[in-house]
Parts: sequence; structure tokens; C-alpha cells
Amino acid sequence: MVQSSSLFALAGLIAYISARPSSGPRAEASFEGIATFNDYSFQLETQGSTVCGGTKSLQPLKPGVFGAAAGDLSPILSAGLCEGSQNTTTPSYNMDLCTMEGGRAPDANTYSGPPCPHARCKPATCYKVENIGPVGSTKGEVLGSTTVQIIDGCPAGSAWNYCKTQYEPEARCSSPTTEALDLDFNAYSVLYPGKSYSSGNPEGNANLHIRITPTKC
Repeated sequence: MVQSSSLFALAGLIAYISARPSSGPRAEASFEGIATFNDYSFQLETQGSTVCGGTKSLQPLKPGVFGAAAGDLSPILSAGLCEGSQNTTTPSYNMDLCTMEGGRAPDANTYSGPPCPHARCKPATCYKVENIGPVGSTKGEVLGSTTVQIIDGCPAGSAWNYCKTQYEPEARCSSPTTEALDLDFNAYSVLYPGKSYSSGNPEGNANLHIRITPTKC
């Protein structure tokens, strides 16, 4: 997935405690969703921060744990709506902001994206993520797995996401019925051994069907 606002997905989000409260991930054993990927180093360089902070947010508690953003419309993953997001299948967003990349992105010099709640920052929230097949193929056996820590929000109401009309809503954190995780792109080769991902130039279909299981950080 191309650069998201939180983003992860997805903008330089200024953390604030608001929106609906969250007591952390539900106790369900596992659930399925969609994984997209984001270059968080580029995001921090151009946008300044993530919901959970600056560069330290890219250094999770344990080696081998990757940063991720949770879609703010996700029924289970969400810690609350980011400012301006609309929890509906027919949202109305300001497309006048989509002035770059042929109307598929906002101007990074004038647009930073909306703030999101930081309810998942402390205590840290982590998930085991298993790749069960590329989007566009039949879901099946586990191809690879890793652990991710939520460091950001992926807001449906950010122009970094809703301008990407070339993608289905599920692939831009804009579906209120999909569990969306936007992962640091370095996790791609771990989830999909033998495959590689580089920002803006994925090998094959970069988005993955995933199984998500709450775990300790």
C-alpha cells in the first residue's frame, strides 16, 4: 500500500485522549483482517510523528516486533475514531485536498492528517499476525508470522487514505467491517518468506489476508 496517513497510513498525528474509550483488545482467540504496509521511517521524516510518539515508537519492546497502525474503523482493533473519520459505508470527505499524484494524495507541505486517540500506546498493545495468503488469492495455510505493536492509527478520514481511490476501502483503512492493520514494510519478508517489499514498488500484490491474535508485548 502506498504511504498512508498514520500511516501508517497512514500523517503526522498528534496524540490526544478522546474518542470512545477502549479497554484493549477483546479476548477473542483470533480474527481475520487485511494487512497493508507503510514506510514508517519515511513517515517520521516527512510527517514528524506517530500517535505513540516519534522515533522511539519504531523501537518496540522486543527485537523482531514490528510497528503497526490499527484502522480506526476496525470493529475490534480500533481504539476510537480519529478526528474526522466517518464510521459509514458511504462517507463524504473533502476530495479537494487530493491534489498530488494525479489526485491520489494530498500535498505533504500543507497537509499533515488528523489526530488520533492514543488509547493503545500505554499499556502497549501487541498482536500475533499470520499471513494466510495475498489479497486476490484463496486464503489457506499460514505462510509466515510475526508480532506487531500498535504505534499508530490508520484514519479513514485522512486524505492520505481516502484520496487513494485506486484501492478498495479495505486496503485504505476505510471499511467499517474490516480489521485493518498497516504494518511497517520491513515485516513483509517475515510474513511472506522469499518475497520482498519496497515502498512504492511491491513485488506482486503487497496486501495480505491475515489472522490476528492478541498477544503480550
